[in-house]
Amino acid sequence: MKGIQKVVKEDLCIGCGTCYSACPFGAISLTKTDVFVPSIDAAKCDDCGLCEFSCPGFHVDYERFVPKEDGKTRWNSLIGKYVDVYLGYAKDHYIRFMGSSGGMISAILLYALQNKIIDGALVVSMKGINSQIMIARSTEELKKAMGSKYLPVPLNVGLRKILGMDGNFAVVGLPCHLLGLTRMTLLYPALATKIVLRLGLFCGRGFDYHFVNSVLKRLGVHPTSVQEIRFRGYGWPGKVFVNCTSESGNRELHFDYSKLGSFSGGYLFLPKRCIFCPDHTAELADISFGDAWLKKIKQVDSQGTSLMITRTALGDKILWGAVQDGHVKVSKSSVRDVIRSQYLQLDFHKLSLAARCSVARTLGVKMPLINIENTCERSIFTTFSSFVLIATQTAYRIIKKLGVSEELPKPLVKICGMLHFLLGMTDFKLAIRDKLV
Repeated sequence: MKGIQKVVKEDLCIGCGTCYSACPFGAISLTKTDVFVPSIDAAKCDDCGLCEFSCPGFHVDYERFVPKEDGKTRWNSLIGKYVDVYLGYAKDHYIRFMGSSGGMISAILLYALQNKIIDGALVVSMKGINSQIMIARSTEELKKAMGSKYLPVPLNVGLRKILGMDGNFAVVGLPCHLLGLTRMTLLYPALATKIVLRLGLFCGRGFDYHFVNSVLKRLGVHPTSVQEIRFRGYGWPGKVFVNCTSESGNRELHFDYSKLGSFSGGYLFLPKRCIFCPDHTAELADISFGDAWLKKIKQVDSQGTSLMITRTALGDKILWGAVQDGHVKVSKSSVRDVIRSQYLQLDFHKLSLAARCSVARTLGVKMPLINIENTCERSIFTTFSSFVLIATQTAYRIIKKLGVSEELPKPLVKICGMLHFLLGMTDFKLAIRDKLV
């Protein structure tokens, strides 16, 4: 079986697009299904294996790529290598208001573009409910790409375009995108010299297309009628906005972002590979960004504030350059704030990963090649919660094959979501009691 086809057969594809760019023969195309799944043109394929080698869905080997402490960087078992931790937001009101959690990524990209640190940025805009991968080269294009995208994004198809271009570029991606990029630079060293800035997004989990279709169905909207969808923006935490056509003309719908979780069912609607992900805070980035879910922020902030982790000297330098240039406002924060803000997802990606892998091996569930140090392996409760999650994912795969995943009753989705929330919270409290964090 040819390289990437094995990944697809074992349901470990996350639709990141890395294999598409890694193939030197142009033999791979992507098809939109649950995610963007690759297929191989046998007439073009040379069996070189580069698609499988570059695949972050199949290879989970962060320890190979994260440098050890060098005097300037520090290490924490939950967030990886870091230089410092900050809170901040864009000083431009529009960018802060319309961007996710303070608009920091857009503001830093604008600073880097205007100061010729980069010639463009690999980002994502939206067309209907489809992600559009683009190399943004102007202020207008960067603003078009603002906001979160809670659907499959094959970002790394853009790496092939960068390989054929001159100049310096930034990439904004999820942890899996950055892992795929990092693996691909082993095949194409020129890519490493062209991509001078990596901005990473905190990622609790991925979403497949069944999620967005399910949300639209509950709103009474057919996916093909959607003209525009924004999952974040309009302040913080923000609103979900849908512009669609109907028999009477255009129709606009919106609801608070806080309600979006009630549609997701905990760990329903996610690619299987996501349950084996060890990276919540984008450890391979120069700067990582996430929501500041902190009491001191939530009580006073309705515009948006980002929690940021600088991981390289370059990342720290660019952040402070943006401060001095008047693009952003920044204050010091701490690892403790990261843990307080992201505790459930850090438990999922770090503290309970070993137990989840153990349960999967016992049940014979196909897994990626994981070559990382597990943070801990703990209690019977952790094993139980891991079993529930894997059982939920297995049941969801069966439901998808039956073609009824978007018809799941709303009470069932809510029950699944609440169950996983309670298990995760209890799991993390046990970790605190056992002084593991």
